[in-house]
Amino acid sequence: MRQADATADSYCIGLFVFSIGGREKPVQLDAGGDLITAELHGLRGLVFPSGIPETVPPRWSPDGQWIAYLKRIDGRTRPVLVRTDGSSARSVDMLKDDVEDVSWSADGMAIIVAVRPAVRTKRESIEAAGRNGHLYDTGVWPIAGGKPWPEGDTPLTYVRVDLATMEIRDANPAEGPALLNKNDKRLPGDIDAVSKSGANIGWLAALDPKVYPSPERLWMARGDTKPVMCDSPSCSDHLVGLWWPEGSPDLYFLNKEGPANSRFGLYRWRAGRKPVRTFSTEDVLVGCTLAGTKLLCGLESSTQPRRIALVDPATGTIHIRFDPNPEFARLRVGRVERLHWQNPNGSLSFGDLVYPVNYEPGKRYPLIVVQYRTQGFLRGGIGDEYPIQLFAAHGYAVLSFDRPPFYYFSTGKTWPDWHGSEAENIHGWADRHMVQASLEAGVRSLVARGIADPQRLGITGLSDGAATAWFSLINSDLFSAAAISSCCQDPRTYTELAGPAWLKDLRSYGFPDFNEDNPDFWRPMSVSMNAQKIDVPILMQLAEDSYMLGLEAYNSLRSFKKPTEMYVFPDDHHIKWQPSHRLAIYERSLDWFNFWLMGKENNVPTKTDQFTRWRQLKSEALIKFPSAQTPK
Repeated sequence: MRQADATADSYCIGLFVFSIGGREKPVQLDAGGDLITAELHGLRGLVFPSGIPETVPPRWSPDGQWIAYLKRIDGRTRPVLVRTDGSSARSVDMLKDDVEDVSWSADGMAIIVAVRPAVRTKRESIEAAGRNGHLYDTGVWPIAGGKPWPEGDTPLTYVRVDLATMEIRDANPAEGPALLNKNDKRLPGDIDAVSKSGANIGWLAALDPKVYPSPERLWMARGDTKPVMCDSPSCSDHLVGLWWPEGSPDLYFLNKEGPANSRFGLYRWRAGRKPVRTFSTEDVLVGCTLAGTKLLCGLESSTQPRRIALVDPATGTIHIRFDPNPEFARLRVGRVERLHWQNPNGSLSFGDLVYPVNYEPGKRYPLIVVQYRTQGFLRGGIGDEYPIQLFAAHGYAVLSFDRPPFYYFSTGKTWPDWHGSEAENIHGWADRHMVQASLEAGVRSLVARGIADPQRLGITGLSDGAATAWFSLINSDLFSAAAISSCCQDPRTYTELAGPAWLKDLRSYGFPDFNEDNPDFWRPMSVSMNAQKIDVPILMQLAEDSYMLGLEAYNSLRSFKKPTEMYVFPDDHHIKWQPSHRLAIYERSLDWFNFWLMGKENNVPTKTDQFTRWRQLKSEALIKFPSAQTPK
C-alpha cells in the first residue's frame, strides 16, 4: 500500500499480509522506500521517465516463508526479501542495475530478476561524453533539456541470484516463469498473454503479426492436443487477463465488452464449447491472480476506491476481503450515471455523469469535463490531476469522458506498423475531429436534459485529453473556461523542440518539415495561430520536462490579453508524481473554475496574490464572462 504525504512531498509505502479466509487485521511486514516510477522504453526511440507509478507485485516463495518485492532505496530499485511472520528482512544490494521484476526459482534457493544493463552502460557513456560536450543528435529531446537520453531498444535481461552464496549468473529458460512460457513450442512467436496450468496452456495471439492493427484471438492447448482457437466474438481483441486454475478443464478470461466496450465480462471456456459468461459489470477488476480455484482481484466502482476481492470465476460471486480505505464510506459523494451516446458520424461513445453532491432536479449546474478514460474509481482522469468528486462537492456536474477508439480503427485499413495508422489519424486531423464530435454530442446531451448550464462549461485535460481540449477551444465555442496540463502543437515550437528523432517520426505521420510553410495544416490545431479568437480563460499547469512546448501558445495568448496563467512544476514529468504538486493542482483548478464559472474567490490569506492577478486578467480581457447566477 502507498499513501501520499503532501507536506513531506513523499509517500508512505508498506508491505502487508492478511488471511483471505480469516478476519484478522492485515499485518505490516515492511515499510519505507521511495515511490517507484516507470521509464518509457522506446518513446521517440529513447528511454525517458514518465512519472507513472509502477505496480509492485509481491512474490511468495515456494515454501510460503518469504516474500520478495521491489523497493527503491537511495536512488536504486532492488529486491527485498521479507519473512512472512515479519521477523526479518534482507535487501539484495549487489546488483548494479535497477530491478524491474523479481520471481523465485522453483526450489526457492534463488531469485530471478529482470534488469536492463544496456540502459546503465548507455547512461555511463552519456556522462563520459559530456566532458567534451554532447553531440546534438537523435538522443536529444530539447524540451527536456540538452543532455541526451539513452537510445534504442533496451530489452530485459534475466539474472539468477543464489541466496546462499549471492552468486550472480544469467538465468536459463527453465529458471523463471517470465522465460518459461516463451520456451513453450506450442506458442507462436507473437503473443500478448499466457496462462499455464500443468500441461495446459492458453494464450492470446495476433492473427497476422505482420500488419497493424491485427485482430487477436484466444487459443488453448491441453497436454499434447492440437491447439484450438476460440472463434467467439468474446474471445477477441479486448481481453485484459486470462487464468487457468490448477486441475480445471476451463480457461477463464476477462474482457471489455458492451456498448463502446464500457463493461467488463468474465468468461470460462472449454475446448469444443462456446465460452460462458459468468458475469458482466461496469466495475473494474485489476491485477487478478489465482488463489486456488478463485481469483483475487483489485475491485473498483465509480464511487468506491480499490478493495481486494475474492471472485469465483465459475459463478461470478464476489466477496470483499480487504478495504484499505474504510473511512471513504463516511464521505458524501456525487452519484454517478453511466451514459452512452452516438456522435453525428454514428460512432458510439460513453462517459460518466457525476452529479453535484446536493443535486436538485430542474436546476442547471456548471459542468466540468474530465478526460480521457472513465473506468473504475473516478479520481481525476488520466494523470489524476482534476479531482472529480471535489468538483462535485463544490456544486459542479462532471462529465468523465472516455475518448472513442482512434479514427484509424473505423477505416478497416491495416499498415506494416503503427506509423501508418497514426498518419491516418493526422490526415485532415481526422481523429481530432472525431473526438470533438463525440465530446460535443455528450456535453450537448446534458445541456438538453437541463442539467448543464450551456454558459458555464469547463474542460480539463492531460496528454491526449489536452489535445482534445485545445482542439475544442480552437474549433468550437462550447467551453467558457479551461485548465490544461500539457501543451501544444504550434508550428515553430513543435518542430524546433522535437529533436531529430521525434521530428523524423512527425514527418512519417504527415507533419510538415521544419522549413515547410504549411499554415493550412497547422491552423486547426495551433494555439498561437488562433490566439486572437480564443475567448476562454486558460490555466496551464505543466511539468518542467515539457513546459517549453507551451511557451509559443502562452505568449501568443497573452499578447492578445487573453486571461491565461501558466505554472511549471519542477523535477516532474508527463504524469506528475509529487504529492505537493498534485495537491496544488487540485486546489488551483477548483479555484480557477470557481472564479471564472461561479464568480467565487477563496478568501484564504495565502491566495490573496492569486486572486489579485486573476482579477487583473479579467479586467484586461475583452471577453464577456458567464454570470455567477444559476438559471432555472
